[in-house]
Amino acid sequence: MNNVYSYTNSSLVLTKEQWIAMYSDLACMLADAYGEGLETEVTPDDVRIFTEESQEKFINFASDAEYFLGQLGFSQEVAA
Repeated sequence: MNNVYSYTNSSLVLTKEQWIAMYSDLACMLADAYGEGLETEVTPDDVRIFTEESQEKFINFASDAEYFLGQLGFSQEVAA
């Protein structure tokens, strides 16, 4: 018996790219909602990246985001 409650009976399969985009956006929203904020810096190559501390926060929120997506019926396609 599965002890995890599912909030929906729908099942939406996302491509790897869609899955990453969804959990990344949700992780950033969670960070904002919980007042954690994710700070960025600009590299010498003019690329914006998370600071080291923000990267650690993002990883934690991303884990939660993936869990929430699964609870909502989203899954990632399996590579052939």
